[in-house]
Amino acid sequence: MLNKQLLDQEFGFMKDVIFLDAAHVALPPMRTQAVYSNYMTEYVKIFAEDVTQNAWAMADEARRDVATLLGCESTEVAFIKNTAEGVGIFTAGYPFTPGQNVIIDDLEHPSNLNNWVRQKSRGLELKVIPSRDGSIFIEEYEKLIDENTVGITVSAVQYSSGFYTDLDRLGRLCKERNILLMVDGIQAVGRLDIDVKRQNIAALAFGGHKHSWGTMGCGALYVRRDVLQKLEPPYVSYQSVTDFIAPPAVTTDFTRLNWKADSRRLEAGLLNFAGVAALRAGVSLINELGVKNISEHVLQLDRQLRAALKGIELKVVTPRDESNYSGIVCIYYPKDHEDKVVEILRRRRIYATMRGGYIRVSMHAYNTPEHMDAAAEALWEISKLS
Repeated sequence: MLNKQLLDQEFGFMKDVIFLDAAHVALPPMRTQAVYSNYMTEYVKIFAEDVTQNAWAMADEARRDVATLLGCESTEVAFIKNTAEGVGIFTAGYPFTPGQNVIIDDLEHPSNLNNWVRQKSRGLELKVIPSRDGSIFIEEYEKLIDENTVGITVSAVQYSSGFYTDLDRLGRLCKERNILLMVDGIQAVGRLDIDVKRQNIAALAFGGHKHSWGTMGCGALYVRRDVLQKLEPPYVSYQSVTDFIAPPAVTTDFTRLNWKADSRRLEAGLLNFAGVAALRAGVSLINELGVKNISEHVLQLDRQLRAALKGIELKVVTPRDESNYSGIVCIYYPKDHEDKVVEILRRRRIYATMRGGYIRVSMHAYNTPEHMDAAAEALWEISKLS
């Protein structure tokens, strides 16, 4: 059960706002706001003395928090700018060989998709699974795997339909066929129960500005240890290697790089430490609340809203199985009623994503059954527009 007192303490600033737009950009909790706002002020106070050492120590603590959330080792977590950078580090660094193929679907966000398309210039082939009404079926992956398949890449939750891929089942398939599972986790991490070891995930990237309650410009990349050793990072600095030459010494060996064995090999130069601190604050709250508690709560709200919309004369994108619910519900409305739809939502103090004639409602721990009632009432009002 979720700690309501803690949620009120961290999100009381929302007051009567019904915020259902974390799938776009989250409103971070108070602890995240405080850490991020004060980061520069704090090190200016001490005239930047030991600021770099302290920042790296904080980043290592943040790694442990992210590792706890994902169910992995802290040495398998690197910090990145965003999901696209994380996927790019993996795709550019993995030793694919010409003729190998990766299976992908046609719903992927460009942050995942474009990095894989780019690898076609290296001879990597992409096999594409066509979606059906916003859903993807694992049986289709089974049909496409062949002797040249090196892996599958998928978003844990599809941004445009809210479809959750059963990662436990897909992970088992990948393990049976000895191929990699690479996940865009941004619409799931922090809200749903993601366990990279249980789900046999080889790599997972997510930005911190959505459901993990961090901020823009900082996220995390998990790479399983055995896979990590195969990656050739696309860039490098002294933090990435073991043989940093400290001044006044000079470099004498220009022939090789000795990469660090852990995830720090993927980080070059100083990090966005204010962003790392914000991500750590958000993840610490998620860990305190319990991601399994959050997941159960979110999925119950999802079921409640869908039940309240039964029979509505709007298209509600609905997976055929509840196991594919994610706490994101997409509803289509006539585009010519855009202004009226905005007015209805704003009058009820509801914030949700509106794009291309559809409303995307995304729930998190701070949302309540009463919020779902209000959202349903608004959508029924929208359905009656003429």
